[in-house]
Amino acid sequence: MKKLLILTSAAGAIAVSNAYAAAGDAGWYGGLSVGRSIEHMGGAGIDTALGAQGAAPGASLDRRDFSGSLFGGYSFSPNFALEGGLTSLGRFDFTGPVSGHYSASGAELDALGLLPVAERWSLYGKAGLFYGRSTLEANGARVHDWDTSPVLGLGASYDLSRSVAARFGVDRYFNVGEAGTTGRGDIDQYTVGLVYRFR
Repeated sequence: MKKLLILTSAAGAIAVSNAYAAAGDAGWYGGLSVGRSIEHMGGAGIDTALGAQGAAPGASLDRRDFSGSLFGGYSFSPNFALEGGLTSLGRFDFTGPVSGHYSASGAELDALGLLPVAERWSLYGKAGLFYGRSTLEANGARVHDWDTSPVLGLGASYDLSRSVAARFGVDRYFNVGEAGTTGRGDIDQYTVGLVYRFR
C-alpha cells in the first residue's frame, strides 16, 4: 500500500508538472525572417501578361530574389499556434523587348502544427492564406492585382534560450498574381529567422 501511494503521488506530480509545462508554452510571440525566394512563373508567364496589354513578348525573367517576413502569433499549446504577418516575396527583374519587374507582397494568416522532437528542437507544418498585391512594371507602366493565395510550409525551430528560438522554413505560395494582368505562378520561399516569446 505504501509503494502504491508513492507511485500514485509520483504520477500525480508528473501530471501536474506536465500541465504547468504546457501552460508555460502558451503565449504570444513575434519574430522576423529573411531568405531567398524562387518564382515558378518564368518568362512565359510575363509574356502572357504583357501580351494581354499589347506589349511584345520575349521576356527573360530573373527567377530569384531576397525575401522576408515580419510576424507574430499565439501558441495555444506546445502543438498548435496561430500566426499572422507581413511578407515580401521579392522583386524579379525581366529583360527583352520590354524591360521591367514583377513583385509580390502582402499579409498572411497561418495555422501551425508543432511537434517537439528533441530537448531543443521542434518541427512544424503550416497552412494558411496569403492576401497580397502583385505588381508588373514594364517600361514605366505599372499594373497591380490583389488576390488570395494558399500557403503551405514546413520547417524546424531550435531553442537558443527559454525566450528566443531560431527558425528554418520552406514555404510555397500558390498561384500568386493574375495571368492576364501581372502574370501568375507559384513562389517558394527559403528562410531563416528569430522568434521571441513574450513570457
